This record gives sequence, C-alpha cells and structure tokens, in this order.
Amino acid sequence: SNSPARIARLEKFLSDKIGAPIDCEALAKEFGTSLSSLRRYWRLYHNTETFQDFRDAIFKSRACHLLVETDKPIHAIASELKFSDPFYFSRKFTTLVGMSPSKYRESNRIEL
Repeated sequence: SNSPARIARLEKFLSDKIGAPIDCEALAKEFGTSLSSLRRYWRLYHNTETFQDFRDAIFKSRACHLLVETDKPIHAIASELKFSDPFYFSRKFTTLVGMSPSKYRESNRIEL
C-alpha cells in the first residue's frame, strides 16, 4: 500500500527531530519494512533526494526562517530544532548555508 499518507508520515518522522542523526534501523522498524524497501518507496516520491537531503532542506528552511523572523537567541533556535548542541547546529548551518547563523541573521534581517 504505497499511499501518499505513508510518505507524509515518513516525511514527518524525518523532519521531527532534524537535530538528531537518522536512525535508519529505527526508521525501517517504524514503517514495518526493510530499509532497502523503504528507500525504494522514498525514491518513488523523492527521486534522487536522500533522507538526509530532505532533512537538510527542512533544516535550512526552518533555521533561516527562525533566524530572520524571530529574535530568539541562536542556542534557543538550536534547541527548538532538537539540536542538543548549539555548536553542532552552528557548524551544520554554516556548512549548508555558507555563513554562520549570526552572519545570516545580520545580512537578512528586515528592520521594521
């Protein structure tokens, strides 16, 4: 039963804790299938985008939004995105976006 409801559940599962590493075994178990079947199913909807690519895109979108639209300190944003370590959050952000969270906030801030 390759229903879109199932892919939505998988996407939610992957995006809920974007700060934690993907536990592929737990993922397959959660969906009652083998990891290779789950990956095959994922590809039907996401083509070449991997679980990690998907999570990185969600991470970038949420982090950028929170940095620009809120005054929350960076450690609070890291925590909201389920990162136990704000330094890891900053490193990951810098790797994906090409600048530090504080620099991103500075250059994209909309002064009201």
